[in-house]
Amino acid sequence: MESGTISCGRLGLIELPHVKPTKKESVAVTPQQLHRWFGLFNRKYFRGQLKRPWMLRFGSLDGKLAATGFFSLPSGIEPAALTINRRIRWSLILCLEALLHEMMHMAHPHAREDGATIKAERRRLVRKGAFDGIL
Repeated sequence: MESGTISCGRLGLIELPHVKPTKKESVAVTPQQLHRWFGLFNRKYFRGQLKRPWMLRFGSLDGKLAATGFFSLPSGIEPAALTINRRIRWSLILCLEALLHEMMHMAHPHAREDGATIKAERRRLVRKGAFDGIL
């Protein structure tokens, strides 16, 4: 597992098991980092079973109150897409949590947000250490 200590502004140095340290951490999370973490999380926590969305990006979620991420199901016209709110790019921790959260929805696309399936999936990920250093 990749790990490293990163600087998270006022939070100081934080040990995150999912982040490989670089010489100089950038202020904003990049789309390349999202893609890398998607692959890492998919292999480690979802046994590689999630199909990479055709679009994994930062974007505007202004129409969705307090949303950090959004997963859209594939339709007859468009394939699945995963968008992380561009307003949280400054926070590595928020981006990692939002990505994991949306990946839960990808694994259980028809489950309700507050339903037993999503709650059980969240507990499973917590037990596996997916949120260590994040929450």
